[in-house]
Amino acid sequence: MSDPLNFEQAMAYEDAIMAVGALVAPTQTRVDATMLPALLSCVAEWELNGIPTHPTMSTFPSTPRKDTAQLIAWLVREISELYQESQAVPLA
Repeated sequence: MSDPLNFEQAMAYEDAIMAVGALVAPTQTRVDATMLPALLSCVAEWELNGIPTHPTMSTFPSTPRKDTAQLIAWLVREISELYQESQAVPLA
């Protein structure tokens, strides 16, 4: 995971959070699919069984749902922490 996030990654994260908030019917699959592009932009290389080294929306597994949802939720928490830390840095 990138630490710190660059501008492109931070904007992708912000856009994903706003898009999730705008979902009309926010099922877990739709929330995960909405967040995934931002998550993919923040992770340079994956080393997990069943996930390509450089996954895309087309190659990232959506099943089994429980495992995928847990992985995405963990990534959202981790990236959220990085994002929040970046917002707390004073500019002076």
